Amino acid sequence: MSKQTLRKAFLLGLGVTLLTKDVVEKEIKKFMREYKITEKDARMMSRRMLTKGKKYQADLLRTIKKTESEFRKELKKRV
Repeated sequence: MSKQTLRKAFLLGLGVTLLTKDVVEKEIKKFMREYKITEKDARMMSRRMLTKGKKYQADLLRTIKKTESEFRKELKKRV
């Protein structure tokens, strides 16, 4: 995998994070209306969701790097 491909994957992940933040905020507002929770509780819930999303993104990036490394090793064996 080239540096350019990794860069694109990172930027895609960043875009997904930003999109996710917007989606989370919309869902939190909807949740607030439906269940009449306080804004403080909604912010806490939002932070938790975004934190988990960032963790999943970091896990994905580690998986991509590991897969790339394994693939490079496999290619070296072929040469």
